[in-house]
Amino acid sequence: MASSEDTIKESKQKLDSLIVEINEMAGSITEATFPNPAEIIYVTERLKRSKEAFYYPSNESSFLIVEIWRQYWFAAFSQNPQLIQFIKERLKLTDAEDWFFNVNDIMNEFDRINASGNFVIDSYSTLVNIYNYVGIKIFSLLLRKYVKERNGEPLSIDRIRNDIDTANYAKRKGRIPIQNKDTAASEKVLELAAEAFKETNSSKDKFRILQSFAKGTCEALYLPQIYNEYLAGNGKYYEGEKPLVVFNLFRLIIKDRFLKDEETYSATNSTFTSYNAYRKDAVKKILKLK
Repeated sequence: MASSEDTIKESKQKLDSLIVEINEMAGSITEATFPNPAEIIYVTERLKRSKEAFYYPSNESSFLIVEIWRQYWFAAFSQNPQLIQFIKERLKLTDAEDWFFNVNDIMNEFDRINASGNFVIDSYSTLVNIYNYVGIKIFSLLLRKYVKERNGEPLSIDRIRNDIDTANYAKRKGRIPIQNKDTAASEKVLELAAEAFKETNSSKDKFRILQSFAKGTCEALYLPQIYNEYLAGNGKYYEGEKPLVVFNLFRLIIKDRFLKDEETYSATNSTFTSYNAYRKDAVKKILKLK
C-alpha cells in the first residue's frame, strides 16, 4: 500500500492538471458569448379536462437553458470578478442562487488537512467530486428558476420524455420517427447532459441522468465518497475526528445548507454540549442526505 506521502504526491500531480483544465473552461466563458435568459421562449399547453394552462420553455429554449447551465458551471470556479458580477446580474442571481467558488479556498483546505499529519485527503478525486456536485446543483437551480413544474417535474423534461416516447412508439410500429427542430433540440439537451458527466448510453439512460440532475438532491452521490474513500486517518485513533476534519470543507462547498462557524454557533442557543458536538452531528446528517 502506498504511503501517505506517495498518495499526496500522486494526487497533487493529477490535481495540478485538473486545475489547469478547470481554469481553461472558466477562461472560455466571456460576457459576449454568455447566453441571455431573456431569449427564452415560453409556449402554452392547455389541459383538455381542466383547461388549466401550463407555460414552459420551447424545446429550443430548453437547449438555451442547458447552455446557460454549462457556462455558469464552467464559470463557477472563475477567478474573474468582472465576469462573475456580469453573470450574477444577467441571471439576476440571489444570494441563495450564487454557486461561485474561490478554488484557492478549497485548495487551502486540502493543504490544511494534509499538513495535519493525522489525515490525508485525495485532493484530485475530491475536487472532481466537488466540481460535478456543483454542476448538478446549478442545473437544478436553473430548472427551478426558468422552468415551471407539473407533478413535481420540470415541464421541459416532461416534453423531452414525450419526444422519446413518441420516437420509440414510431420505431415499434416500423415507422421512421419524426425529426424536426424540436426533437433535435431534445436530443441535443440529452447529449449535453450525458457528455457533461461522461455518460454514453441510450436515450432512456440519458433521460434518467437528466431527471436526477433536475432534482438537485445529489449529496448522496458525492459527499459520502469524499468522507469514506478520499479522506483517511493515520490509524483508528483518528477515525472519530474525521467529522471535525471534513466539516470545514463541507461548509465551503454546500451552499444550500447553513453550517455555522464557531462564532455564529457561540452566539446562538444550542442544545449541543460543544461546537465539536455540533460539527459531528452536522456531518452525520449531511452523510445521510438522499
